[in-house]
Amino acid sequence: MTPIIKVDRVCSPEEAAELQNLGADIISVSLGEQSEVENNRQVTENMARTIRKSLVNAKFCGEITNQAGLDHTISLIHHCGFDLIQASAINIPELTFRQTASQSGIRFIYSGIEASYDDDPAWILSSFDESEKLEAAYFQVDLLSDVEGSWNFFKNECPKYSEELQIDDINQISAQYPLIISLDFSVENIVEIIEHFENVQGFWFTLGACQKSNDPHLIEYSELVNILKILNKQTSQIKWENALLN
Repeated sequence: MTPIIKVDRVCSPEEAAELQNLGADIISVSLGEQSEVENNRQVTENMARTIRKSLVNAKFCGEITNQAGLDHTISLIHHCGFDLIQASAINIPELTFRQTASQSGIRFIYSGIEASYDDDPAWILSSFDESEKLEAAYFQVDLLSDVEGSWNFFKNECPKYSEELQIDDINQISAQYPLIISLDFSVENIVEIIEHFENVQGFWFTLGACQKSNDPHLIEYSELVNILKILNKQTSQIKWENALLN
């Protein structure tokens, strides 16, 4: 199965179009007023509509940070042309909102879910246990964001301690829930990571100036482009090998 690729905090139609052409399946924007802060990647409603027009194959996701009533928010979703809504695990939208959005064919991606090396796997999605009809397309899990070099730590250090979170734990959860995950992706490790997480639905990247942030999982746009080129090359190789076998 080819994994889903989701990119968060896209802020221009040029970025969206290039990422789509490189294989991104979900282009996500964060709605809000743009500011002069250098690392700010929020977009206005008008910019969201412009980005929507640049997409042909990729689905469009909106992270709405300033909901102002059900009717206004639903109108905003339709106006921007969102296929998916990104919601926080901490702030799950009300049932009425979820049902109204679902009736229009819109589903939710739940974000803000973190899993560290000492977490009990049973607790990772526990914040959703009390909610019904989540209308979830994916659950977006940030793995070991509190650890520098999170992938190497996950792969090499966690297996030394049976009580710590393991790669197999994430694969087992992914067999039950549609997970998309994030780690400290790079051109050096992206293929290896994908090979280890065979059950996850996909991988998500958050654009930002990582040298100006405490979030080790932010990724520079140029780095993401290089990663997607590697994935495209790998996909082409697999298709070629399959063609030879057939």
